[in-house]
Amino acid sequence: MKSNNLVYFLAVFILIAFSWWFYSLFELSKSNYKSDKSLLENHYEDLRKDFYHQAFQNVFKGEAGRDFVRWGVPLNISEPKVKEYYAKTYPKEPIYLTNSDNLDSVLRFSNMETNFSNLKNKFGRIERMWIAEGITFFVVLILGIYYVIQSNRKVIATERQQRNFLLSVTHEFKTPIASIKLYLQTIQKRVLTKEQIDKMITNSLKDIERLNELSENVLVATKIESSGYQYIFDNLNLSELIEEEVDKFKHAKQGQYNIESQIAPNIQVNGDRFTLLLVVSNLIENACKYSEPQSTVKIALFNDGATKLSVADQGIGISDDDKEAVFDKFFRVGNENTRRTKGTGLGLYIVKEVSKKHNAKVRIADNKPKGSIFEIEFS
Repeated sequence: MKSNNLVYFLAVFILIAFSWWFYSLFELSKSNYKSDKSLLENHYEDLRKDFYHQAFQNVFKGEAGRDFVRWGVPLNISEPKVKEYYAKTYPKEPIYLTNSDNLDSVLRFSNMETNFSNLKNKFGRIERMWIAEGITFFVVLILGIYYVIQSNRKVIATERQQRNFLLSVTHEFKTPIASIKLYLQTIQKRVLTKEQIDKMITNSLKDIERLNELSENVLVATKIESSGYQYIFDNLNLSELIEEEVDKFKHAKQGQYNIESQIAPNIQVNGDRFTLLLVVSNLIENACKYSEPQSTVKIALFNDGATKLSVADQGIGISDDDKEAVFDKFFRVGNENTRRTKGTGLGLYIVKEVSKKHNAKVRIADNKPKGSIFEIEFS
């Protein structure tokens, strides 16, 4: 939680810093524009002052001149003389004289309006460039923050799932070990009948089988994730393989669940026997795990153009939001400390990964009136 808050704090800080930087650039642009505009205005003001000074010195006096009076001083100004002076003194500033009788408005600079317009356009282009860069940077920044937040959430979710996995595995190992230990201690310390001993040994073997299945799931999931498992593909009679697994569950769950099967005979697939057994085992175990005692679990294998394996339960069902997530490694709904169902969150992960290796698709549908249907379609 602290890590998550830190990420949000940094994200807000970066956005505020970016906004302030962007605002500062615009203020700097406005300040530079005003400064350059003031320099340009002062430049033309200096040119006008020089015009008045030269006029009072009668430098512009000549033939066909125009007479002006300024501050009581008569002035004769010839346009050719003015142009000659400015062409020599200010070669980059072409001028012309208007027909005005006012000396203050008679002189005009040909480039003045263009220069002011160019100055405005220059800073307009700079501002547009900063806006474009700012929008680009802002979008990249938002995407980066979103990616970091999502990555952080995934890390937190993974840590939570791994913590739940450790809690679950601890419970899954501890329960059968404690049960086996109790049976053995009872046999060792008490005088029991042969029937009682046989019953305890049978229960111990069930717990050992449970430990074996748990160990296989953990090992296979680890090898699958690290690409360390070597699949051995061969032509298999999927019907016989599923019948074998269903019979095992019917015996193990006798009196607890009503397991029904409808297996079409002699359906062949090219696959790895060990992992396909794990897939069938995990689907049936998962169906029983989330169903009430004495409810029905139906297993079907058929070919309607494609080979399909279906396992339907009458359990709690799976929400639409979790239909994809249930195949994630370690994913389990609820809190490990309060969850009543057994498991490690590896079963359906193995189902998805093994199905993918067999070019098969896994789908989840809602069972009616309640429960879920897991269907694997082999290509």
